[in-house]
Amino acid sequence: MSISEVIEPYVVAKGPILLRRFLPSPKRQMVGPFIFLDQAGPTQIRVTSQSGCSEHPHSGTATLTYLLNGNLTHRDSAGGYAELSSGDLALMTAGSGITHEEKPQGDSIGTLRDLYFIEAWLALPDDLENSEPSFEHHKHRSLPEVCFESGSAWVLVGEGWGETAPTTSYTRTVLADISIEPGGLLPLELDYEEIAIFLMQGDASLNEAPLQVCAMSVYRSVGVPVLKSKSGCRAIVLGGDSFSSPRFIEQNFVASSKVLLESQASKYRNGEFPSLLSEYYAQIQNLRN
Repeated sequence: MSISEVIEPYVVAKGPILLRRFLPSPKRQMVGPFIFLDQAGPTQIRVTSQSGCSEHPHSGTATLTYLLNGNLTHRDSAGGYAELSSGDLALMTAGSGITHEEKPQGDSIGTLRDLYFIEAWLALPDDLENSEPSFEHHKHRSLPEVCFESGSAWVLVGEGWGETAPTTSYTRTVLADISIEPGGLLPLELDYEEIAIFLMQGDASLNEAPLQVCAMSVYRSVGVPVLKSKSGCRAIVLGGDSFSSPRFIEQNFVASSKVLLESQASKYRNGEFPSLLSEYYAQIQNLRN
């Protein structure tokens, strides 16, 4: 086992929030099915009616929000709705096309609130790129926790350490939130071709090779490498098998071909994507019927 790349994020400003973007990067487009990875916070924001992410489109991916701290409300054009609290996970399968928004919960307007989350996009396999959009919300305590002598791992997506997350997976993959106590270690028993460790805080070494904090270290899985920490750490582990076909990305659209990518972008530009407004009127019509 050896670390093949160390990916340092670049900063993207989204209103008052600064995002650290790890994927895609000039060094690497994907790790397993993961084609996009952002970290927001930890920070505090003064909540206004304009806070959060207003309505925007996605296609060709399953987009994931893992809320480390704070609260958010999700709403999408497929009828998905959820109020997320710290530790919750939301997975939205964009498929053929969806729009959504994520906003601070309404009763928080005018207050100073914590915000800390991970956003990831998983590319969908070729045969599911045009699948029906869907949404699922998983409360923190519904996700499996694996406890070790000196640490723990919450399995958020896929399978790891003998546990399988309830989150829908479309390829062999893993996403986990791990913590190691000072002087502890955690064996990375993960049978995937590509693995990345995003060290969020603390110190860690992988098979005695030091990891850079606030960076993502990518390695190809061979054997069972051991993650150690002298002072304690928290990290996100993600990966999966190498994706079987190339992916093209333009803004929020991802596709297996440039033709399909342009088709999706053109649909959105021409107003042919579903919208939150159309979903609202559909609900009203259903109530009338």
